Amino acid sequence: MNWCTIESDPGVFTELIEKFGVKDIQVEEVYDLSDTARLKPIYGYILLFKYVKDTRENKTVVPEVPGLFYAKQIITNACATQAIISILLNRPEIDIGDTLKNFKEMTTAFDPEMKGAALSNLNSVREAHNSFKSVDPFQIEIDKKEDSEDPFHFISYVPFQDVLFELDGLQQGPILHGGCTNANWLEKVRPIIEQRMQSYQTEKSSEIRFTLLALTKRLQTKYEEEVAELQKVESTPEVEARLGNLKSLIVDEEEKRKSWAKQNVRRRHNYVPFITGVLKAMGQIGLLSACMDDAVEKKKARVAAAKKKDESTESQDVKMAEQE
Repeated sequence: MNWCTIESDPGVFTELIEKFGVKDIQVEEVYDLSDTARLKPIYGYILLFKYVKDTRENKTVVPEVPGLFYAKQIITNACATQAIISILLNRPEIDIGDTLKNFKEMTTAFDPEMKGAALSNLNSVREAHNSFKSVDPFQIEIDKKEDSEDPFHFISYVPFQDVLFELDGLQQGPILHGGCTNANWLEKVRPIIEQRMQSYQTEKSSEIRFTLLALTKRLQTKYEEEVAELQKVESTPEVEARLGNLKSLIVDEEEKRKSWAKQNVRRRHNYVPFITGVLKAMGQIGLLSACMDDAVEKKKARVAAAKKKDESTESQDVKMAEQE
């Protein structure tokens, strides 16, 4: 019943959503919250951040919202998938397919704990999630006391019935962020996300490791629909220019999809046999020792350069201290 960790990547999440049976939805990374026109319609945001205990005192947690899908996080390593599903199941205009539709209907009367447990046992979703497990032929045991890897967490922002919600499976319930509409929710959520990011900027910490992802309508589908509409109207220079631009955008999307597919294949591929074969061949023809010697010399040079840089910095600090 384990769920693997998967890479936070638009190509990974888009293919994952398609494996759920969802139609015409893709994931795009957002770099500027003020420049989202290209991605509209945006159905929801997913924020990835380094996890720290939520100490906000003014948040409004709602125990229960009729009709809203909110699940407690029961599953380890699956908060990204849960954040995605939390958006998909709360936007009725999305064709979520039979699997998620049946799941939503089955869990309508469940409380958040039961919804989380039901999601953890949804085999088709777990299999889709685990299909992105990287091939690792080596089992490395890590001492938990020495494991300093920072934990990261995913949460969702989604409008539901003219109210903006933050959905975090580690909270006591959905967090209310006030009224909104489908037309203005992007403006409403922008300062909320920016403030959440800024809250990590303190005297003791300057955390900048954030990823913001948007669930959008499949861009190629959106462009193709606009092409079909423009072809129905009278031809003008402006229309022809827009048609040319749209056709170029469609080609770009096709190439991006091919790149995503190739990258996802590589994520799943086991390169160890290939690397082992190359090393054996290099050893047989006498190249391996020379390459190892060269690597050792390069490493020594990098260590020496780093040491020299540290000594220079320390010397400058001493001079500044003497001047003061």
